[in-house]
Amino acid sequence: DPEGSAALEGALDKVDAESSFMGSSVKIFLLRLSPVVPYAVSNYLCGLGGVPFGPFVAGTAVGTVPWVLLNVYLGSTGHELLMTG
Repeated sequence: DPEGSAALEGALDKVDAESSFMGSSVKIFLLRLSPVVPYAVSNYLCGLGGVPFGPFVAGTAVGTVPWVLLNVYLGSTGHELLMTG
């Protein structure tokens, strides 16, 4: 999707090495919450955009928690439905 990747590239251009740790972490966190952007694409663009490693790791760690919790809940619910009928 050329429009989506152009928008993502524009957003990541704003995340530069001069940003504060917290500001960069929040931007990566919000990027990780997006169900539209694949991790591989965002990883590549963050690397090209010069996002510092610390904020990248922090934003990724916190940003993946909601998806992990959702997957655990869905898996648990599915298992329960299969076992109880």
